Amino acid sequence: MKNWLTLCRLCYNAALADRKNHYLRNKASLTRTKQQTTLKLDKDKHPQLKEVHSQVLQEVLLR
Repeated sequence: MKNWLTLCRLCYNAALADRKNHYLRNKASLTRTKQQTTLKLDKDKHPQLKEVHSQVLQEVLLR
């Protein structure tokens, strides 16, 4: 469980940084759908994210 929370925290912080950077570059917000697509790619790059259920990580992006 502790590992899940750590992965969720890292995912949240990365998503927040992505939203900030996207806004600074494009002056437009990054959609949740786009971030969920990116999340699928991130799971391929970082297999430890596969330990956390996909719906949990999707909820992290909602927050």
